Amino acid sequence: MPTEHPGFKLARQLEATNTTQTELAARLGTSQALLSRVLRGLAPITPWLAVRLHRAIGIPALSLLRAQSEYDVEVELTALQSLDTQSPAS
Repeated sequence: MPTEHPGFKLARQLEATNTTQTELAARLGTSQALLSRVLRGLAPITPWLAVRLHRAIGIPALSLLRAQSEYDVEVELTALQSLDTQSPAS
């Protein structure tokens, strides 16, 4: 099972600091819809977003990208493992 999408961790941080999605989206210069997708684990943290998050809330951009990359690799490994366990069609 893959680790948690980094957007979920970011969502908890926003909650802990009483920062709304609307407020952060405005600070980032992005749409609330995009930010919501990231916070729900439906969209990745891209380099573009990571740099803006770093400027807005101080999380190092490379840490965000590393977490996203680790998550992405785990998702792919899980999918590949799932394919390996399926028996071939006869």
